[in-house]
Amino acid sequence: MEKIFKLPDVGEGVAEAELVEWLVEVGDTIAEDQAIAVVTTDKANIEVPSPYAGKLTWKSGEPGDQIAIGAEFAKIDDMKGDAPDAAAKPAKAAPAPAPKQAAPQAPSVPQTAPASAAVFSGSSKVHTSPAVRARAKSLQIDLGNVAGTGAGGRIAHYDLDQFLIAAIRAEASSGSGPAVPTPKPAPAPTAGPKPASFVAASSHGKIQVNRLSSMRRAISKKMNQAKPGVPHFSYVEEVDVTDLEAMRREMNAKADGGEKLSILPFIMRALVLSVPEAPYVNALYNGDRQEVHIYDEIRLGIAVATDKGLMVPVIGNAQKKNVYEAAAAIRHVAEAARDGTASRDELVGSTMTLTSLGALGGIASTPVLNPPEVAIIGVNKVRTAPVWNGEGFEPRQLMNLSCSFDHRIIDGQAAAKFVAAMKRRIEACEI
Repeated sequence: MEKIFKLPDVGEGVAEAELVEWLVEVGDTIAEDQAIAVVTTDKANIEVPSPYAGKLTWKSGEPGDQIAIGAEFAKIDDMKGDAPDAAAKPAKAAPAPAPKQAAPQAPSVPQTAPASAAVFSGSSKVHTSPAVRARAKSLQIDLGNVAGTGAGGRIAHYDLDQFLIAAIRAEASSGSGPAVPTPKPAPAPTAGPKPASFVAASSHGKIQVNRLSSMRRAISKKMNQAKPGVPHFSYVEEVDVTDLEAMRREMNAKADGGEKLSILPFIMRALVLSVPEAPYVNALYNGDRQEVHIYDEIRLGIAVATDKGLMVPVIGNAQKKNVYEAAAAIRHVAEAARDGTASRDELVGSTMTLTSLGALGGIASTPVLNPPEVAIIGVNKVRTAPVWNGEGFEPRQLMNLSCSFDHRIIDGQAAAKFVAAMKRRIEACEI
């Protein structure tokens, strides 16, 4: 008899949940209380157990879909059939089948490896992540036979690796057949809607497109209530540039009349070298589609004051330029913006912005984002201040980095990590 399973309440005040992944497929036999799917709310990821045992005949939605609490979620055949009719006549006994030859016994799993059921049972009583559970299913490994080394016996990818290694070693020593079945190849992709995360190509390199999660959408909503439009926050960090300034003076002394380096190309180098530690800062946010596009190429906007007002010309492939190339590029786009000779490619398509008022930069500032960018880095003036070195005060050259971030996409910890990476490179002169 087919039974309908509706999505249960997964949290107080939660009206809907986003489907993260199915842990079972239509046609699978499942046990009562077995986890069949993972959903997420603005609070946490939650495994959804089945209230029935039987065969899964239908499931609702695909990963990324929003499903209302109480909506039909799955259908399960309990394999019991309809109640028998008491008045029905008993059927004639079927003739006894001819005796069959005994099936050969399957080779046992070597005792030096954890015993594998060789058929995935989808055990829901073990503690693990959805990714580990899905991987175990693809390898047809019963997680009930895998020893977990994590907190509370939680099973990690490492534990699956050790299980497989032990099984392979046992096979090699015993000469028996494979104890762990080879996973089937993945089916060829078919046309359909794009997944929640995918990589697309563009004229400016690769773009990773991520659909915002339920939690990220909830944060976006809250931030928009606090700051309508673009809810950004500013983060200011003090950086000691004494050694960097000494290196810059030395490089300029050796220039022999060539181009003199300002501090800005050094900051640009620290920025592009730090982006891989926080890729979300080099991104654009599409609020209508609730997607964040993370760019492979860094197209750095340089804020330039002109007679007509502020312009932000763009340096393409900023991540590929050394200090001298960065200095030349900054000078070129600034001059092109001021004299009106900038090309269209130099005026559009920035993925993040660097802004500086030079000697007029003040001690700190709160740069305003250039939507749809999610990050802007502000450079303030260098000042000399006494700094305690553990034994006494000494004069050091200090500068503040004033940065702003779109709080819908970047949280304080991620922002601090990115700015700390820039600070580390600047102070160590790792440019």
